Order: sequence, then C-alpha cells, then structure tokens
Amino acid sequence: MRKAVPQRPPVDDYVEKVLLGSLKKRARTVQPAEEEDPELTKAKKALEQVEADKAEARQLQADDLLSLGEFAREIRRLEDKERETKEKVSTFPETPARAGSAAGRIVREWEGGTVDMKRQEIVRTIESVMISGAGKGGAQRGVFRPELLEIVWK
Repeated sequence: MRKAVPQRPPVDDYVEKVLLGSLKKRARTVQPAEEEDPELTKAKKALEQVEADKAEARQLQADDLLSLGEFAREIRRLEDKERETKEKVSTFPETPARAGSAAGRIVREWEGGTVDMKRQEIVRTIESVMISGAGKGGAQRGVFRPELLEIVWK
C-alpha cells in the first residue's frame, strides 16, 4: 500500500525558485563596503587606548606604584575622556553592510532553513504574487502556467 505524500502547489515552488534566483543575483553583485570615516577610526583607536591606560593604571595601583588618590584622579580623567570619545563616535553614521552578504547567507542556509526563516525572507522581499486569469474552459487541463504569475517585489 502506497502512502500519500502531500505535494506543494506549483505556485509555491515557482515563487521559491524565482526568489532564490533573485537572492543569488544579489549575492553575486556584492558592492564593496564604503571606507570608514578616518575620524571615526581615530576615535575608535582612542577608545582602545583609554581601555589600555585604565588597565595600566589598575596594575600600577595594584603594584603600589600609584597612590589611591592618584589612581582615582587618573581613572576619573580616563573615564571623562572615554565618555567624550563615545559621544563623538555616536555622531558618526554606521558603516554600511556589504550589499549582497545577507543574500548570500540566506541562499546558503535556505535548504536547511526553518519554515519561519523562509517565511520571514519571503515577507521581507515580496509584496505580493498576482495570478492572472487563465480564461474559461477546460483548455488548461491542470497545466501550471508560470506566465500567469507576476511577483511584486518590495
């Protein structure tokens, strides 16, 4: 006795095929990321230096080479500098992600992806799927006609 296996409608298969084709095309046309603003790079390096200076001050205080008062003043000075630098960093726009990197990841994960992951990408990418009328009569005889579908992209 054969077991009945549910099949997906051909519309679902067609839309998935077109979506993956679009994602693959986007993944192939990855645009190089824009260069980071030199001032932002400088500010990030300054933050790293502040962290290193704070660690050094802690070590000097632990080794009794810095009095508690000197340590407190130095940490306060470094924390003020850190706060000012973080405020400066927050004014810069975020570095844009590479255009096709997300598309490439989705294509790679698609086969093993969950239904929720696939649904999320479909909803994010496709506005609607329009199905045109096939006309009256029995001329269709259950044949799938992809030319009657129009995918409206977001």
